[in-house]
Amino acid sequence: VPLVEEIEHVKNYIRLQEIKFPNNIFHIIEIEPGTYECLLPQFIIRTFVENCFKHALSVDKILSILIKTEIISESEGKYLRIIIEDNGDGFPKDIIETINNNSLEDEIENGTKIGIVNIKKTLFLLYKKSDLLRISNCEPSGARVEISVPFERKESDALSSCG
Repeated sequence: VPLVEEIEHVKNYIRLQEIKFPNNIFHIIEIEPGTYECLLPQFIIRTFVENCFKHALSVDKILSILIKTEIISESEGKYLRIIIEDNGDGFPKDIIETINNNSLEDEIENGTKIGIVNIKKTLFLLYKKSDLLRISNCEPSGARVEISVPFERKESDALSSCG
């Protein structure tokens, strides 16, 4: 789907959560000009935004979510990088190592982190690269997700690139 469509789904999801949790959510969405028509797998951003609500939302502090995009150039070409950050407790160190080192079998057997594992596998199946999803923790607290997809716009017929 085009990035603009995915962002609209994310905004609608956040609006619903704001109804459920009034005055408890702050979000910023910064989309780099020229990236709105880039194609990417459906629900790739929303899955991580849902995780922000599932794991970072608490009654005693405002949940802060940042979603931003940027174009990066690498030796293989241009990529759209999507960054999602929250101000929760962050990822456990073992999950960071598991996801970033592609050791996903244990997570599948345990039935945990299914959304993250599915996205990691989807990115690999579509683009044949295992390093397109990286997770880390923010300072002083919070989770950070970086997703990179080959930059290709909607008007192209090559739907396999960017989704």
